[in-house]
Amino acid sequence: MLTVRSFILIGAIFVSCANGRPADGDAQAQTIKFNNDLRLDGYNFDFETSNGIKRTENGVLKPGTDKENDQLLNVDGDFSFNLLDGTPMSVKFVATENGYRPTVVIGQPKSGRR
Repeated sequence: MLTVRSFILIGAIFVSCANGRPADGDAQAQTIKFNNDLRLDGYNFDFETSNGIKRTENGVLKPGTDKENDQLLNVDGDFSFNLLDGTPMSVKFVATENGYRPTVVIGQPKSGRR
């Protein structure tokens, strides 16, 4: 089950990985879009930077099934950016009591035409 504590841990890992990227032209990137809505029953946020990084996320707090005060946080979202060689990468994910399920696309998605 994905609890609030587990979600915070996943977020901390994501931030530490993002901070480990070497400084280059991305260090000058500006935030061009930012929305954040925190509610008692969940949250949503999205942002975009001038160097093409995009992130969206929605979380919904739901009652748990194990303990009287247990709660679950169901989350879905996506993020995308360019790898160091310029290759685009995107991840869509769902995180529920059934686990974290990402879908990763590296490179351009193939279209039906040639």
